[in-house]
Amino acid sequence: MTTSAPRVVLLRDEGEVYTPVMAGARVLELAELAALAAAPGDRPDVARWFCCVLLDEMELEGGWRHDLASLATSRCRVTRLPLVLGDSGLRIGDVETIVRHPPEAVPGVVGSCLVATGRFGTTKLAEIAWTAVQAGILRGVCIELDAEETEPGLRALSTLRAVRLGDLESGHVPGARVLASWEEPAFAEGRVARGA
Repeated sequence: MTTSAPRVVLLRDEGEVYTPVMAGARVLELAELAALAAAPGDRPDVARWFCCVLLDEMELEGGWRHDLASLATSRCRVTRLPLVLGDSGLRIGDVETIVRHPPEAVPGVVGSCLVATGRFGTTKLAEIAWTAVQAGILRGVCIELDAEETEPGLRALSTLRAVRLGDLESGHVPGARVLASWEEPAFAEGRVARGA
């Protein structure tokens, strides 16, 4: 059964993975995605949260790795980074906190890692992305950053610019992924009650 409602679809072609937003059998253009990013969603009464690994200390192509200690001297950093849908650059939410965890604290990562918590927006595009996270289609995370080499093989994170949500194969750090997602009632003033 084909639906005409916009949705994220997982496509595989000759070993490549694609996750376009489609309506019926048609891939939506960037202008159509931008219209969805500007349109209010259907569930402003619900706050949708996520927790994800942003980076770990895995050695990457070229023999270098990220210096997670350079992010901040404190263990937790409150921030406001845009969460964007894949390569579109269209905002679907915000990353609100980043916490550095020691080695072995999070299964499936190499060394210490940065774990972020954030919230999906209340637009139609954010709702489409949320549905794709729940379906397991969008579970990968990739950060956009400015990095500088501090010593051979080590790159310091100077500026985190955005977090991209995509499929698990789209990121450069295999351990970067959505760990959990949940919904809570949203209050009229836009604040959310955080459960334990």
